[in-house]
Amino acid sequence: MTPAPTVTHQTLLGRLFAAIFNFLATSPIGTVLFAPTDVVLSEITVVQPDLLFVAREHHDRIAEDGVHGPPDLVIEILSIGSRHRDEVIKPRLYAQHGIPEYWIVDPFCEAVSVYLLEGDRYRKVAEISAADGDLLLTSSPLPGLSIDLAGLFGHV
Repeated sequence: MTPAPTVTHQTLLGRLFAAIFNFLATSPIGTVLFAPTDVVLSEITVVQPDLLFVAREHHDRIAEDGVHGPPDLVIEILSIGSRHRDEVIKPRLYAQHGIPEYWIVDPFCEAVSVYLLEGDRYRKVAEISAADGDLLLTSSPLPGLSIDLAGLFGHV
């Protein structure tokens, strides 16, 4: 059996979900979902990202059994043993299926890397660390959203 995510992982997941959910309450531009939610990218490719956002114009991709097609944003939180999968394997897979934006949350470094899809691969556009001070995390699919990293990583 795969071990359950750590308390730190789940705390970060909850904080990210709450930040995006609360933002969407005032700006209803889509839906945020968290794992385990199936994302069916092809007949043989089903993934369960830690967190995902589907823009309102792609709401037809959301069904009772999961999301059928690429979300607009996927977020993965690193765990012990998941670094290679989240930094090498998943970006290739997500890029192949046209997911426009991908974040990797690193609880060990208290940082978030933001990648944008360019052609058939991702380009890192930002690496933001809680240690950098008053930097805010923003997102193309979620215009107006800002997440304070000190608050995100505080006391986890």
